Amino acid sequence: MDSFEKRCSFFYQQAAEKYSEYPGAELIQTSYRLLWLGEWLRLTHSWHQQFSPCSPREALEYALIKQHQWTPEIIQSMSDKEMSLALTDYWTAFAADPEWSSKQWDIEKQLDRLDDPYTGMDIWPKSTQASAIPA
Repeated sequence: MDSFEKRCSFFYQQAAEKYSEYPGAELIQTSYRLLWLGEWLRLTHSWHQQFSPCSPREALEYALIKQHQWTPEIIQSMSDKEMSLALTDYWTAFAADPEWSSKQWDIEKQLDRLDDPYTGMDIWPKSTQASAIPA
C-alpha cells in the first residue's frame, strides 16, 4: 500500500469516527471528500496553527471562518453536508486546480474501493452495513 492509499484509508477512518454504525454511502462519502478538500486547502495555502501544519478538518473550519466569519461553535454544530454547501467556492477552486485534477480521480477511485461493502474497510459490524445496503 503506497502513501496515497494510506492517506485515503486514514481519511476514510476519520470520516467514520463520528458514526457508531454505518451511516450510509452518502454521509460517509461526503465526510471523506470534505477531508480531501481540507487537505487541498491545507497544502495549497500552507495553513498552519501554532507552528505546525493544520489538519484537514482544521483547514475546513478555518476556511469557513475566513469566508463567512462564523464562530467555531457555529461550525462545530454544522453537519458535513451543510459544511460542504458553505464551501462551494472552495470546491470550485479545488475542481479547477490543474495540479490536483488527476489526484481527484484517484481519490474517487479509492473511495469506491474503501466503501465497497464486501472488500472495503471493515470499520462497522457487518450487521449495521447490511441494513444500509439495498437488496
